[in-house]
Amino acid sequence: MREGAETHLRLGEVVELVHDLIQLAEILLDAEAPDLAAQVLAASEKLRNQTGFPLESWAAKEEAGVRGKVLAAMGDTAFSKAWEAGSELSAEDAIAIAAPFEGSGEEG
Repeated sequence: MREGAETHLRLGEVVELVHDLIQLAEILLDAEAPDLAAQVLAASEKLRNQTGFPLESWAAKEEAGVRGKVLAAMGDTAFSKAWEAGSELSAEDAIAIAAPFEGSGEEG
């Protein structure tokens, strides 16, 4: 997944990169790192806001589902703090955060 995200970043493929970041956030959540998942989601939203890229309906549902799980795992206050920290991250930084948490089953 990380390698695919790095490729999409390098090629400027925003649609794919945003989706990759949402999936990386889910990997972080599954790895019991919801604070980092919130940061990656915030970086994804920052990228969408900077580029004017709206999420397609299926991707918006996916993002909302991951965001809801992260919020439930953290609570409002911790989530807000992590989100604020993540809103300062670049897409490259967000990808790097997830790297140590990926298992051997990378999708690419």
